[in-house]
Amino acid sequence: METVEKSVRIHAPAKKIFDFVSDPSHLPAIWVNMTHIHDIQMLSQGRHRYHWRYKLCGVRFEGESECVEQNVPARLMEKWRGGLQGQVEWMMQPSNGDTQVTMRLEYVFPAPLTQKHTCEDVNAEHARDVETVLNNLKRVLEE
Repeated sequence: METVEKSVRIHAPAKKIFDFVSDPSHLPAIWVNMTHIHDIQMLSQGRHRYHWRYKLCGVRFEGESECVEQNVPARLMEKWRGGLQGQVEWMMQPSNGDTQVTMRLEYVFPAPLTQKHTCEDVNAEHARDVETVLNNLKRVLEE
C-alpha cells in the first residue's frame, strides 16, 4: 500500500471538526477530487456507508466507503472499495484551543493508471489532494 499523511492546525474544537468530516455530504465541499457522494446510509453507532466518484490523474473512479472505526472526537477511519482500494483516517488532537488534524490516506496503486502514470505521479497527485483537503477544511471551519 502507498501512504500519504499530512496535518494542519485548525482553530476549532476537535468535536466540531469530527462532526464535519464524519458527515459524507460535506466531503465534496473540501475534497475537490471527490466529485460526487450519494446513497449515504447510516449504520449502527453513528457510522455510515456511502458511494463516491473520485477523479485521480484525470481518470474517474467509483466505489463505496464505509466507516469501520471511530472514536469521537479523536479518530475516524473509512475503508474504500471499488475503483480505488484503501482507507482514509482522520485524527484530531486538541492543542491549546486549536486542533491538530491529520489525514492519512493509504491506497493500492490503481491498475487503470499503470499505462500512463508512475507510482511517483500518483503519490504526488494524492499528496496535493490531501493538502488541499486539509487547507479547505481549515478555511471552512475557521470562517
